[in-house]
Amino acid sequence: MRKLIMGLAVSSMILTACNPEPEVTMTVPATANVGENVAMANGSDVKKTYNANWSFGDGGTASTWDANHIYSEAGSYTVTLTATNKKGNMATSATQVITVSDNGIGAIETKMEEEAVAMDEWWTKAVGTYSFGTGSINYNYCGTNSTDLTLKSRATAVKVTIITPNGSYGGASYMMNENGEKNNYTFEYIDETHVRVGALRFLYTPATGSAEVNDHASMTDGIYTYANTGSVITLTRIEENIDNNGGDPCVDRVTYTYTLTK
Repeated sequence: MRKLIMGLAVSSMILTACNPEPEVTMTVPATANVGENVAMANGSDVKKTYNANWSFGDGGTASTWDANHIYSEAGSYTVTLTATNKKGNMATSATQVITVSDNGIGAIETKMEEEAVAMDEWWTKAVGTYSFGTGSINYNYCGTNSTDLTLKSRATAVKVTIITPNGSYGGASYMMNENGEKNNYTFEYIDETHVRVGALRFLYTPATGSAEVNDHASMTDGIYTYANTGSVITLTRIEENIDNNGGDPCVDRVTYTYTLTK
């Protein structure tokens, strides 16, 4: 019996000597960003006799010798690398903590979501059919000579319908003339207080500034300041040009203001 016990002990020592527990080492970055493809290297020296299993601390795993992983949320995660012998009866592990930050991505995504909601609300409020209400054009020459032309819509008020095409964030409007003919022009969202409007012509009668009756007034294309009360849209545009003014340069300014009434 004594010889048997000694024999088993010797056998155990021989097996242990032939199959020592591996020293598991790995290289894992201390920090990373959300969405980054993080490379993790297995530095263990038993590649031929042991299998590698990774646990990334967020529920993700891998069974390759080296590994890559992408974290979707910020936080601190414990990475565990386990080396298991081919028979599966011996395993050794090592751990390392990696800190993942969103690097501003989370804040950017939140801002984008908020802007998308705000844009939806903007378009919901903007769409509809409007009549051109009043309009005014102020000509200011070098800050001294100012002329106003106030316009009022004629009995056959021109209609404009603002729509959003195919649910996309952009806009197309339709101008309807007194004959019921439809002409396209652009009504493009820039931000909550600015829109780009294409050039259009519509029937107006001068209310002040001129006794002459104009058949139409032209609305220049460009970016307008936009305000919407829910029933009235006000569009304002200022154009400035340098006037030589006989060798004494100054600024000529034209201010356009138009209203659309729902």
